[in-house]
Amino acid sequence: MENNFNDMQKIWQSKKASSFDLDALMHGLRLTEKKQRKERIAIAIIGPITFVFLIFVLPLQESNLVLITPFLIGLAMAWVAWLSFKSKLLSSEDSLSLSNRQYVETQLRKLQHRYRIAEKYMYFYGLLLIIAVNLAYFVFLAPLPENIRWAIHLGVSLMIILLIHFIIKSRLKNYDKTLKPLMQHLQQLLLEAKQA
Repeated sequence: MENNFNDMQKIWQSKKASSFDLDALMHGLRLTEKKQRKERIAIAIIGPITFVFLIFVLPLQESNLVLITPFLIGLAMAWVAWLSFKSKLLSSEDSLSLSNRQYVETQLRKLQHRYRIAEKYMYFYGLLLIIAVNLAYFVFLAPLPENIRWAIHLGVSLMIILLIHFIIKSRLKNYDKTLKPLMQHLQQLLLEAKQA
C-alpha cells in the first residue's frame, strides 16, 4: 500500500510541502482500522447479549409496552452496528483494486462518516434509549402516584441525555486528535493531486 502512494508523495514533495509524512498517515489509518475492528467485535458481542438479557429479565407478559422495550433497544443497537460497519476503513489488501485517488477519497469519506456518527447520529440513539426505557417504566411505575412517576421518568431521561452527551463530547474530543489530522492529510493529498 505504501508503494501505491508514490505518485501522490512525489506530487506533494514537488510542491515543497514539508509537513507531509506518508508513514505517519498510513500508521494513523492502521490504528484507526484496528480501533474500528475492536469496536465492531464489541458491538457484535454486547448487542445480542443485551437483547437476550432484556428478553429474560423483563416481565414481557405484563404489557405490550414492555414487549416493545427490548426490541426498540435491539433496533437501536443494530442501527449503531450498521453505522459502524458502514464507516469501516479499507484495509491495505482491499485497496489494491483502487487507484490512488479512489483509495484516498474512500478513506476520507469513511473517516468523515465516522465523525458524523458521533456528532449527529448518537443523539438519535440516545433518544431511542430514552423512549425504550420510559416505555418499560411507564408499566412498572403504574402503581406509584403520578408526580413520583413523572419525576422518575424525567430523572431517568435526564440521566441518559447527560450520559450520552458526555460520551459524545469525549469521543469527539478524541476524534479531533486522531481522525481530524488524518482527514486533513487526505484532503490535502486530494487537493495537491487536483492541482498537479
